[in-house]
Amino acid sequence: MSDPLARDLLEQARHLARREPRRPKQASLRRAVSAAYYALFHLLAAEGARLVCRARHLQQARPLIRRTLGHTEAKRVCDTIRRGRFPDPWDRIAPPRAPSPALVDLADTFLLLQESRHAADYDPAARFARRDAQDLVQRSEKAFRLWRRLNRHERDILLLALLFGRQVRR
Repeated sequence: MSDPLARDLLEQARHLARREPRRPKQASLRRAVSAAYYALFHLLAAEGARLVCRARHLQQARPLIRRTLGHTEAKRVCDTIRRGRFPDPWDRIAPPRAPSPALVDLADTFLLLQESRHAADYDPAARFARRDAQDLVQRSEKAFRLWRRLNRHERDILLLALLFGRQVRR
C-alpha cells in the first residue's frame, strides 16, 4: 500500500542516521531528519492521489493531485487533529467521535517531523545528535505503521482535508 518514493526516503533516512559510526556528520543527521519527514509527507500525498484517482482512466492525474498537498495546510490539519477534532468542514462527514488515538499520534508525529525538518533544513545553528535523528526516523516508521492501522473512514477524511482543505474552508 505504501508509495515507493516514501519507502525509499524512509530507507535513506535510516541509512543516514546510522552513517559515520564514530562521529556522525551534521549533514548526514540533518538529511536523515529531512528524509524522515518527507517519507511521511510523500506517503500521505500518494495515498491522497490514490483515493482521488481510483478510476483507471484518472490514474495519470495522480502526480498532479500529489502536488496539491501543501506543508502549511498539512500543518493546520494535523494541528486540529492533534487537538482532538477533525478540521472544518470535514468534521461534518467524519466519524461521530473524536479522532482515534492512532490518528492523533500520526498527526502529532507529522508535526514533530515537520518542525524538526524545518530546523534541519533551515536553521544553521541547530545541532542534532545521532540519537535525535534515529528517534525521528523511528517516529516516521511508526507513523507508517499507524497509517495502516487507521480505519478507512478516518484515513479518507484525513486525506481529503490535507489535499483540499484550503479550497473548501469558509
